[in-house]
Amino acid sequence: MPQKTLSEWLSFLEVSHPTEIEFGLDRIGRVALKLGFSSSKIDELANLNIKKEGYPRCGNSPKVTPKYLSIAKKIIMVGGTNGKGSCVAILDSIFRTAGYTVGTYTSPHLISYNERITINGRHATDAEICFAFEAIELARGSISLSYFEFSTLAALLIMASEELDFAILEVGLGGRLDAVNLMDPCMSIITSIALDHQDWLGHDLNGIGAEKAGIGRKGVPLIYGDIQPVQGVLDVASSLGAELLINGQDFSFEKFGVLTPKFLPAASVACGLQAAVLLDPDLSSILLEEALNLVRLDGRYQRLCVDGVSVILDVSHNPQASELLAKRLIHSEKGQIIAIAGMMSDKDILGILKPMMPIVGTWYFCDIPGNSRASTASDIASIYEGNLQAVICEQIHSNYPKLADSFAIFSEKIEVFERHSSEKTIAEALGNAKPGDTVVVFGSFFVVGPVLNWLRNMN
Repeated sequence: MPQKTLSEWLSFLEVSHPTEIEFGLDRIGRVALKLGFSSSKIDELANLNIKKEGYPRCGNSPKVTPKYLSIAKKIIMVGGTNGKGSCVAILDSIFRTAGYTVGTYTSPHLISYNERITINGRHATDAEICFAFEAIELARGSISLSYFEFSTLAALLIMASEELDFAILEVGLGGRLDAVNLMDPCMSIITSIALDHQDWLGHDLNGIGAEKAGIGRKGVPLIYGDIQPVQGVLDVASSLGAELLINGQDFSFEKFGVLTPKFLPAASVACGLQAAVLLDPDLSSILLEEALNLVRLDGRYQRLCVDGVSVILDVSHNPQASELLAKRLIHSEKGQIIAIAGMMSDKDILGILKPMMPIVGTWYFCDIPGNSRASTASDIASIYEGNLQAVICEQIHSNYPKLADSFAIFSEKIEVFERHSSEKTIAEALGNAKPGDTVVVFGSFFVVGPVLNWLRNMN
């Protein structure tokens, strides 16, 4: 049995590394080497030819015949700013529908940490994760690992214990120096490039694109979803010698002859379909469409209904994502729109709020308890109120000229509330809504997750 519970391990990981985010492959590469993994980057980091005598197994299992650990026959890396999780879910559904065995690794989670690692659609168990953590702790010695690095290695260990055809790995933040980039992909995907995480990735699209394109490999397909490609991606892909395929130029959604659920991002669908048919050219359009219809992804324009009120859960946490959210709400939802929002303090809060300002009549801004990176409800409300009138005029006249009458929202009609948490706010928002209204919850995984959990347990 594991020595710690999963909750105890996660509490340990939250405080065991000096910083929450730290880029670089050296530390995780050395631990991966000790665990028995091999890749071109690991070998490059080690700077020598390594012969293993064995590796620590999870729990108290004995060492095995020396060999390298393999997580799957084929590895796919999925990076980008928005739409990564959707692309992973699309690929997972396609390959499992086709009869392949598939493992996925995504982050962050909405409700349970176990969501991050799946094997053929099943979430990893507490015991599997704890055994993996114990193996990593034993192997790392004095090497300090971040929460995400621990998580990544655990996912790799769990996948290595299975016989997988495909491992689909979502890049956490950036690309070039992200822990996931330790592996050797047979294919890499960049779903989109937008402004986000500028403090770590750079303050313009070219810089961000260059970092994210670092998941490319010489001679390996790099599928890119932006119809208007960012030059930074093009430059790095060329310098790496990757086989770049661009949405709208080298492939397009239309060529696959399938219908797609409206809640899935178009670029993610196109990239997922292109990747799937490259890896298995025998996939039929009938199977592809069936697989797309089976995709279920919590927190991505997820619609629920409570007593006649629509509840939309969307983790939109940058301006590009919130703009897409606003457009979907305009075209799909009726009645008054009530918003529950909370965000990280390092995000472009005004940029995220802007697309939503002309269409939301009641706001509940929320703290995110226990998260040191989170903005306070009061700070978000101040940013909102200080820019409301100017933004509404700008947005209505430039983006939504036909909505001036139907969404005649002026500052004196808007209600703004500050609340302690999204979980405690959803009941209040639903109580104030009328049948036909829409409550939208957005801004962060840490806001959407608690609301989803509350809704699932409300009965």
